Amino acid sequence: MKGLKALFAIAVITPLASLAQVPITTFEGDELKIPSLNLNNQNYKDLVVKYLGGMNFDVTQFQETTEPFFHYASKFESGKLVVNALELGEEIYADLLFDSAGGTRLNLSSFKGPVKELDFKETDFLLVEPKEWKSNESIYDSDNGVFITKRGAVLVSDSKTLDLDNDGLKDILIASVLFENDEFVDEKMPLLWLKNTGNGFESGDPEIFPDTHARTHIRSIHVADFNNDGQDDIFAASTGYDGRPFPGEANLLLLSDSQGSYQDASIDNLNFDYLGFTHGSDIGDINNDGHIDIATTDNCGPNGRISGARVLVNDGQAQFIQAAIKNTEAYDVPAIFGTFCSGIQVALIDLNSDGYDELIIGSYYRDLAEDRIYWNDKSGEFDLSKYTRVPEFKSFDGSYLYDTLAILGTDLNFDGNVDIIMSKSQRYEGMGLQFLINNGDETFTDVTDSYSPWLTSGPVSQQAIPYFISETDINSDGLPDLKLSYDKWGDEKFPHIWLRKKDGGYEEYPSANLPKVGWFWLIDYDHDGDQDLINRSQSFVKINGSGENVLNAVFEWRILENESL
Repeated sequence: MKGLKALFAIAVITPLASLAQVPITTFEGDELKIPSLNLNNQNYKDLVVKYLGGMNFDVTQFQETTEPFFHYASKFESGKLVVNALELGEEIYADLLFDSAGGTRLNLSSFKGPVKELDFKETDFLLVEPKEWKSNESIYDSDNGVFITKRGAVLVSDSKTLDLDNDGLKDILIASVLFENDEFVDEKMPLLWLKNTGNGFESGDPEIFPDTHARTHIRSIHVADFNNDGQDDIFAASTGYDGRPFPGEANLLLLSDSQGSYQDASIDNLNFDYLGFTHGSDIGDINNDGHIDIATTDNCGPNGRISGARVLVNDGQAQFIQAAIKNTEAYDVPAIFGTFCSGIQVALIDLNSDGYDELIIGSYYRDLAEDRIYWNDKSGEFDLSKYTRVPEFKSFDGSYLYDTLAILGTDLNFDGNVDIIMSKSQRYEGMGLQFLINNGDETFTDVTDSYSPWLTSGPVSQQAIPYFISETDINSDGLPDLKLSYDKWGDEKFPHIWLRKKDGGYEEYPSANLPKVGWFWLIDYDHDGDQDLINRSQSFVKINGSGENVLNAVFEWRILENESL
């Protein structure tokens, strides 16, 4: 506190031109300049807060505005002003908390910082997965460099953190799919979870899930309170066995109950209990009623397997009806299956800030080589003959990448319009992230050259294709960073984190700087306000009595503590 107090008294800052649109509060002369504020659902901008000495401040200037803000610099709630990040000289402070002192007066009561350079430290926690998880059935002959047997469970990289046991701590939900000799195995796997004890993790009780929940291949998981009972529920999109004859599999809806377990609400519910190959899924709100809706897209397939896109509208009690999707012939591909086909990814994002999510269907080379945005006209229907086509994406090697694997909405240039980031590939070879600026008139401009580190080359490994993209402020500097997740567990060549720079672009955080490689989940484990990493990585241990060079593959979990705060 004393350090920040002294700095307030002496700091004189010349604002950088590149910070003009960045939502970071600055201290100039004797004034705080706050770019944006949300108060009781009303937006304000260009606040000036005069420093009065001690820890006292007075709001002297602000403008009420109807401009939308996707990333607020601050918010006022419960009589307190919270400023996300403050730049003071060469340093950044985070989570500044001001108490109301009456009128427009404020008192600075707490803050965090100065923020350190991003770094992670491994804790003493270590958890080895038990044999019943089927993740450690591979035996490796290190003398000859070959696997004697190779069978195990590979995690779905989209596994989630949520409070499964209602104790106020975030646990880790794990979905996995069986592999044998680099091929999928047609065998159902149950959901697993790690219980957060507050001092590490331990295997969670599998009995909280019903016997009917196991799936062969869960593709993605979404966590939300679908029935509005104040507890986390789970929707899992499933493809089923990813090999011939590609039979498809039912999706899964698990609703929490007051007894600390989950009920399978998808059984005999045709919105979920059907044979599809659900490769893409997202949640959002298409009718602006505050209830969480679901969108999915099923790949085309043989044997009458259901395909196409669907939007499920939630009544607030986790009862869903299908929104009408008109003119599906816009996706007909008669030469292949003669049925309604769609892309392999879907997203629900409000792109015009009217409270109604648009439907975005990503491109898929075989079926449709373009990404399409279907604007929500608030009717409860989507017409597939009316859409905006976004620019194609050309990789750093000059090839066009048509397979859209992930879609994220964000505000790249901090103008209040929601822009788009998409992960692109081509038959799971080649990779790139495309950045699209929302022009505010239902058109988009490709600005990848201004934002992506992958302009001339990408990671060496062809497995480094981001299957999932999430956004959070990892280094506590007030700017949202990107977390990339993959289908494979990776190595040091996989760029898991892209840090946002003050000029608006991104830079890779070298994964070689992480204490361990592997899969990573973001979680504020130690409750200090920054995002720690939960890591799962593979190692090999000697098999007793079998010689020094015959090893058993095991997976281990660790906590990598974020040292930025």
